[in-house]
Amino acid sequence: MINIVKSIWREILFEDMLALEKYSVGVHPSHKTAFWSWAFKPAPGEHKIFVGANVSRLALFAKQEQLVRAMLYHEISHSLWTEKDIEGTDKWCKTNDVPFRLYNLFEDVRIEEKFRRTFNKDFEWECCLQKGDLHVSPENILYLLKYYGGERGKLVDLRKGTLAELELEEDVSGYFARIIACKTSEELRPVLLDWCKEFPDSRDHFQPDEQQSEDILSSKEAERMEQESQNIFEAPESDDIGDDIALTSFSVGKIMSDRNRGGAADGYEKYVPLIAKLFQERKGYLSTESSQKRLSLRGLNGTSDKLYRKKIIKKPDKKTINLIVDTSGSMGGTPIANARAFALILNALANSGKIEGQLILTQVQGTKGVTETVKFPVSEEKILSIPANGSAENIAGTINLTKPLLKRADYNFFFTDGDICDEPVDKKRLASEGIYTFDSMSEQKMSIWNDGLIERLLRALSKNLLMSF
Repeated sequence: MINIVKSIWREILFEDMLALEKYSVGVHPSHKTAFWSWAFKPAPGEHKIFVGANVSRLALFAKQEQLVRAMLYHEISHSLWTEKDIEGTDKWCKTNDVPFRLYNLFEDVRIEEKFRRTFNKDFEWECCLQKGDLHVSPENILYLLKYYGGERGKLVDLRKGTLAELELEEDVSGYFARIIACKTSEELRPVLLDWCKEFPDSRDHFQPDEQQSEDILSSKEAERMEQESQNIFEAPESDDIGDDIALTSFSVGKIMSDRNRGGAADGYEKYVPLIAKLFQERKGYLSTESSQKRLSLRGLNGTSDKLYRKKIIKKPDKKTINLIVDTSGSMGGTPIANARAFALILNALANSGKIEGQLILTQVQGTKGVTETVKFPVSEEKILSIPANGSAENIAGTINLTKPLLKRADYNFFFTDGDICDEPVDKKRLASEGIYTFDSMSEQKMSIWNDGLIERLLRALSKNLLMSF
């Protein structure tokens, strides 16, 4: 997550949308949202932004980069236009019996609209919205209007046309218009008081013990958050990769289970020694001017100044290979058996120290993208427990989540039946980011999944490995 936040923040630095004050940006290990605060001390002050490492759990099909970018845009909007005296605002809310979280929601509506108008950019919050997941209430209607920039038509689309109480929607839309007309945070106060009079139940909706929390932090809360977070400017590039503990940050949910144990395609064992030979030492000769036991024919016949031949031994480099396996329901039967077989082959090579890399499983469970990452070598039981039971693939989401691993690899293999029903994979964009995929695997159709597939894939792999030595 640190590398993702750092990469997006670098892009933002070139977009000329930050305040003049100093910024500190950190990643919190457990939260699944983002936060902003203003620190008056030490002078002259500093904006503090925190992104939770678990934000992908909010994303539909795990569009993680899109969600992180939206969250950073949102917190930058707070830094530009939200009142810095957060404690003073909190005191006013308590004095007037207005939930601070309601103020936070109003401020979110105001600053996001100001961001859209100022920078001509949108947040694209759709990546974390799910159809029919909100019941009808004034607060939830305002949430949705915020997400969609006040476009009421999209509210009906989100709820499949079942949004009842159109009169309530009309009233809330009126408040939305009043909120975005406010030029400052202080101008929201009379609007908040009117809302609480018209919708007194909002005080119960925003009880502090609920799971959802405000993203505007007091100075004390920011200090605690900062102690628990990793500053992206101080973290090395490799923080997200390289050891088993760091790799857990790439896993969102769990896919493998002992109850899913199945079989692998027959005959895969014969390919292990075949591929292993590619990693053996290779002998050759190099023409040289220094005295050696062997003479060079080219040197003797005058076509070269080098009269001798020197024996050399080439030791192949250990390759980093990642295997991403689509575990959606359409992979059942022969496709998943072939995927397990290929994983077993790579696992055997990893056991002998010839390769390293990750086994990456991807699927959608319900409406949530799930990714599970395991470092090779793994136990045979785990590989045989790779299921085919997801409602969709989540391949694009998994690619976004595991980009630091994919960029680090020599080869990335995608095992899928090609029947992708959520988000397509843009291979050209991946190549532009230094992620090269093995094309013969990424777009297979069901009709060519047969007993000869493993052999063809390994033959192609052999060719690529030979060419790289």
